[in-house]
Amino acid sequence: MRKYALCIAALCYATVAAAQTGRSPSVSTPNSLKWGPAPSILPAGAKLAVLDGDPMKSGAYTMRLMMPPGYRIPPHFHHADEHVTVISGALNVGMGDKFTTKGGIALPSGTFGMIPEGVHHFAWTKGKTIIQLHGQGPWGLQYVNAADAPK
Repeated sequence: MRKYALCIAALCYATVAAAQTGRSPSVSTPNSLKWGPAPSILPAGAKLAVLDGDPMKSGAYTMRLMMPPGYRIPPHFHHADEHVTVISGALNVGMGDKFTTKGGIALPSGTFGMIPEGVHHFAWTKGKTIIQLHGQGPWGLQYVNAADAPK
């Protein structure tokens, strides 16, 4: 009976929230994520799941990026601050205009990081890694060397 009462309370809360904001609360469990190919601006092999908003439009967004072992993102920068949380695995990050695995820092699961807009950086994985990105869209990146952009 208590479980039933909690469900009714949650439904009432969602209805009130939708009436106040025009939006309903949402929950994304790991098993409910809908993974698809990452945008073509990223190297092939990664998958993306959008949790909230539309990263390609103006406004708040939250998304996850799943990268396979050995994945590399060449030196690039963003036109807005980048907010990253490592969900699983480890993301290796380096700063600068040339990709190298020397001198970077490994960000283990649970790490949060913020890179200000315009800062040149690059990333790589050793094992399967999932990161969560959030911020104000539209999201995108620009490669330091145009030749690094996926074809």
